[in-house]
Amino acid sequence: MAPKHKYYHNTNNPKHKSNGNPNNPKHKYKQHQKAARPKSSSVRGHEVNSPVSRATDITADQTNRAERNDRESPLLRLPREIRNIIYEYALSGVESTCSSQYPTATYGRRRRLFGPGFRDPPQPCGLVQVCSKIYHEAKLLPLGLGTLRCPSVGALKALYKKLPEAQSQRVKDMVLVVTMQCENNLEGASFASMFPGVRRVTMEMDGAQRSALRNLSDAEIRGQLWLVMALMEQWITGGKMGKKGSVEVVWGKDWPAHAKGHAMMSLARF
Repeated sequence: MAPKHKYYHNTNNPKHKSNGNPNNPKHKYKQHQKAARPKSSSVRGHEVNSPVSRATDITADQTNRAERNDRESPLLRLPREIRNIIYEYALSGVESTCSSQYPTATYGRRRRLFGPGFRDPPQPCGLVQVCSKIYHEAKLLPLGLGTLRCPSVGALKALYKKLPEAQSQRVKDMVLVVTMQCENNLEGASFASMFPGVRRVTMEMDGAQRSALRNLSDAEIRGQLWLVMALMEQWITGGKMGKKGSVEVVWGKDWPAHAKGHAMMSLARF
């Protein structure tokens, strides 16, 4: 008896599996579709639509944009000496704030709503963000001519790990917010090794602890406060407070008046 189904096999290849009847119209359509598909062209061994080719297109677009800026920008057409004067005038006295947060791959599930008249606050360092050429020419000026503000010692150390050495060495003036638990972050790298160019540090008290320190009648609270101030002075100056070339430590107005003026302010006198 003849079999009910007829199978076609490729006898030359033992691993070849049956594709069914080649006379089947669907099978012929698939073969025609594969034959009509063009071979993917390549550029230096990569497909045209690969990430490498897209990156090449982006680089070429950036180059064209930079050349167009050099020709058309009123600022970039000026001589470099004049541009440096403009950079110093625009970026002098700018306060750069170090963030106490860092981005992660997790996105929030809430959206903020803004009114039609909402405008972003002006960015004091917005000039550096105009284009890559201005950034490379003026990236050292905001920290060198302005003030760096850090919300905590931990944020300061995190910034140092990400900040290029050329920028960290240009910092001269700093505002540092101090908490009663700051001594937990004073271990490791010294302040002078991280920011050797700093000449003045203004200490401000953390707002959340300001109200808790209003009652200084308790000797224990006063002792903790003076100890924090002494440890911070020791860490910043490296034990060279008052000596020539040492960092000037200034305690802000938010610190209690009779605490910052006390004779036991520095660790050497504590």
